[in-house]
Amino acid sequence: MHFGIKSLLAAAVFGLSGLASTAGAQDVRLVSYEELLDRVAALEEDMAAAPAADLAPLDENTDDGGYYFSMEHVFVTPYFSQNTSSIVIGPVAGNSEVREFDWDMEYSPRFEIGNINACDGTGWRARYWHFDHSQAVSGLIPAGVTVNINPNNTRPGFTGAAGDTVSANHSLRMSVLDFDYMKRDISEDGGYTVSVGMRYVRMDQHLRARRVNAAGVLLNNLSQHHDFEGIGPTVAAEFLKRFDCSYWGAFVNARGSLLYGESNLRYDTRGAAGVLANNVTDTNDQDLIKVIEMQIGLDYRRPTASCHEMFLRVALEAQYWSNAGSGSGQGFGAVGAIGDSAQDADLGFYGVTIATGLDW
Repeated sequence: MHFGIKSLLAAAVFGLSGLASTAGAQDVRLVSYEELLDRVAALEEDMAAAPAADLAPLDENTDDGGYYFSMEHVFVTPYFSQNTSSIVIGPVAGNSEVREFDWDMEYSPRFEIGNINACDGTGWRARYWHFDHSQAVSGLIPAGVTVNINPNNTRPGFTGAAGDTVSANHSLRMSVLDFDYMKRDISEDGGYTVSVGMRYVRMDQHLRARRVNAAGVLLNNLSQHHDFEGIGPTVAAEFLKRFDCSYWGAFVNARGSLLYGESNLRYDTRGAAGVLANNVTDTNDQDLIKVIEMQIGLDYRRPTASCHEMFLRVALEAQYWSNAGSGSGQGFGAVGAIGDSAQDADLGFYGVTIATGLDW
């Protein structure tokens, strides 16, 4: 290596010497070959002794922070541990069948907005979910059959006879608001998000039933309304894993909440002339509902030309709400009556969630 450097220096000196022979008095003085070697050696010593420049530490967190917005299209089916629509007795003596409301998969929107600090990954988010749907059943009672609609224990309903048309409708409306303080740590390989905050819930369930005879005359009209309003702590966590060399990844998240509040049950039945036959109000101002939610799915994120990031998520979603109640209590076909209260049932949701959003 030294031989190569010296040869190049010798060639440079030879070339410069030739140029110097034709240069004017203002040209720079040329040095000897030995002097050049001395200067190169001194320069190498100076470079070796010079301290290395301080470099900024490498930050593996690729989260640029800022605001983000997400809209989730939630397609879920409500499930109830007990939700009797009617009790059919006959036509064979001693035979009975307990029928429940058969809910379908329903659409509901969920919105989320938040802000992340790019320096430490902390921030906040607000989420709102609204579910508002109903399920109805109706039918003409055949000969030899009676149909009991008893919405609750100790609450008398009515019995339809052959030729009557009976119908029942159960509606469920929920508004769920979360506000969280969170910490997010995301790199090219994935990362995690944890949060703690408060949840507010307003839930209303309404059972309506009626009996009409063959002539179209209204014989019975029944209404039962069950509501809950509460607030409590909520915690959540999510883990995200990126696929190698891809915009895709997989994630799983879970949330738990404890809701403390007040529930009310209002019930009344009316006869053919609309005369009030029975009216009951039951208030419980120390009610507790426990909630567990979970999602597992795929995540797709891609930067845009304006330095924003668009994302798409598809996931399975499951929810469990203890003691959330139902439209009616648990039916016992053998006696044509209702057992547990409508306030005792557990509620669940299961389905698919599709989310789209933007980070900026």
